[in-house]
Amino acid sequence: MKKQITTIFLVGLMLLSLLAGCGKKAEISYKALDYVTLGDYKGLPVSLHPNEITDEALHAYVEDKMNEAPYDKTDKTTAETGDVANINYVGKLDGTAFEGGTASGYDLALGDGKFIAGFEDGVIGMNVGETKDLPLTFPSDYSNTDLAGKEVVFTVTLNFLEQKAPERHYDDLTDDFVKAHSSFTTVQEFVDNCRSGLEEDNQAAEKDEKQSAVIAKLQEICEIKDLPKGLLEDRLARYAETMQKMLDSYGVTMDDYLANYNMTKDDYDKQLKDAMEKNLRLELILEAIAAKESIKIDEADYKTYIDDIVSSQGYADDKALYEEYSKKEMENSYLCDKALDVVMENAVVTYDATDNATTDGAATDDTTAPSNTDTETTTP
Repeated sequence: MKKQITTIFLVGLMLLSLLAGCGKKAEISYKALDYVTLGDYKGLPVSLHPNEITDEALHAYVEDKMNEAPYDKTDKTTAETGDVANINYVGKLDGTAFEGGTASGYDLALGDGKFIAGFEDGVIGMNVGETKDLPLTFPSDYSNTDLAGKEVVFTVTLNFLEQKAPERHYDDLTDDFVKAHSSFTTVQEFVDNCRSGLEEDNQAAEKDEKQSAVIAKLQEICEIKDLPKGLLEDRLARYAETMQKMLDSYGVTMDDYLANYNMTKDDYDKQLKDAMEKNLRLELILEAIAAKESIKIDEADYKTYIDDIVSSQGYADDKALYEEYSKKEMENSYLCDKALDVVMENAVVTYDATDNATTDGAATDDTTAPSNTDTETTTP
């Protein structure tokens, strides 16, 4: 449960930062340029770490991909304790499927006790291809109060049985493995795809590093006289309201949340206030840049921006998003985003040459992949 709470509220904090970070209530009116003295934000010098693809990095990335599938399919036909059962299931309460009670292709380790009592015991003894109804009862202290103590029926289909896969290494890569565990047919295709994936990861990492460096520089060169009156208090109140709604939706109290992080309420309040004030100072800087650059709303681009947020944050549609945040807030968030783009695009990037050393030498496009046979492999 603690792990779930952590994940939920880290995501919540990130979401509030994204959406509320450049938003404000209509009654708090101000002009950012009245509060910010901008430095020379174009041409900021930024030093980054080079992200060259070395043999060592590529091999590690390939091994990570090889080990993504934790299980191997077996020829067994009857489920036993210790097996991993790949199942489809539908849970029904009073004949109606309930939320969160349906899954397809789920890998269930039999004997781990991760499901409610009786579920795994019901799967044990099933044959591959068999479908079976499991009448079960949720425990009275189950976290979802709508299901706590309720009698339900799970309809389960056993698709196939698996076993835990051994740790896989780069030199184990063969055509047969590639065909069995990917959409590719040869080792070279698999390695080339991994190289492309690593390049994309490196580009994303460089963008994140550049953005962090640019933001740090902006905060160094721009002076903020003070925050607009009431803005910090308003933002803290809104965050508290949002947080409470999230806590309530998961049946978690603030005391539970604080205990999960080993924090006191005073510590929580101080950390939140410090973080929010820092966020607001950056917001003011970006708003001031947007004003100075006369950045306007491009309707087509703004729609794409909103669609991306709706998709990435799980909103049903833009209407659902606007139920939580006003259009003015979202437009302001968009303008802040575009202001940061201006600074990013004009930054002068240099790379730290001391990070160029490699163990095996820089990988090139013709790096030798492991042998395509099962009996012999080679290292690039």
